[in-house]
Amino acid sequence: MRADGTVETPLDRASLATSIEALKRDGVEAVAVCYLHGYRDPRHERATAAALAETMPDAYVSLSSEVFPQIKEFDRVSTTVVNAYVGRRCRATCTDWRSASARRASPARS
Repeated sequence: MRADGTVETPLDRASLATSIEALKRDGVEAVAVCYLHGYRDPRHERATAAALAETMPDAYVSLSSEVFPQIKEFDRVSTTVVNAYVGRRCRATCTDWRSASARRASPARS
């Protein structure tokens, strides 16, 4: 993606698939996706998220174009990384709470 949002180089899907397989093999549970000019046009980030969802459906995926769609690269990257780290943990905690709540609720209790 160029700074004006036009595609300079198409997303290399073979390279993306190789990278995702490496993440999966390494047991990665959260992924922060931040492409240089993703704030202008999020197509590549969204395509990456779709590929991640297909191969790693349980992974928490955070896109910079959704979390902090601003021109400031450092702020966008760091915010997206923190979101991926915290988001995964929050999702796990909420899932645990829901499971515990469902176990506590029984037809015998009213």
